[in-house]
Amino acid sequence: MAARTGFLLQYIGDAELRSTIQAATNKSESFNEFVQWLAFGGGVIAENDRAEQRKIIKYNYLLANGLIFHNVCVMTRVLHKLRADGVPVEADTVAALSPYIRSHINRFGRYTLNLSRTPMAIDYDLSILTSLEDTGNSAPAVSPPLAAAPRSRSASRSSWVENAGIVAGPRTCPCRAPDR
Repeated sequence: MAARTGFLLQYIGDAELRSTIQAATNKSESFNEFVQWLAFGGGVIAENDRAEQRKIIKYNYLLANGLIFHNVCVMTRVLHKLRADGVPVEADTVAALSPYIRSHINRFGRYTLNLSRTPMAIDYDLSILTSLEDTGNSAPAVSPPLAAAPRSRSASRSSWVENAGIVAGPRTCPCRAPDR
């Protein structure tokens, strides 16, 4: 039996394998949708030079990864503050968050840069779920939220994110230091 046929038969017969592949596909599609949303010019690269095309794509990925890092930083700080305030933060809730939120991004607006302002230090060791009891299983505890949620949960996730203050405006973002 050919390898491809064997894999297809395994895929058809194994629900867990289908679920794993679907979850990975959803994460990739979410990232690609986020990157495409960030791209200026409608995703069309007008350059005919291969090196320039690669440069544009890499710059767009750099921008996307920077925004994802910022979103994760903000979500981690907010979740940590909620936990410190006594609000229970469950592993399922953290796993349902997506770093691809964009409602706080002003793509075509006006920006004022204050180059004398110092950003807050990033605590790379800050975690949300710190013990095995928090996760309810023997797997390692979840640290900063990096998982993209399935599309069916997006409505409940976005309302939870907004209620938690994660989609704060640029002036109230908990990841930024106050203006000096």
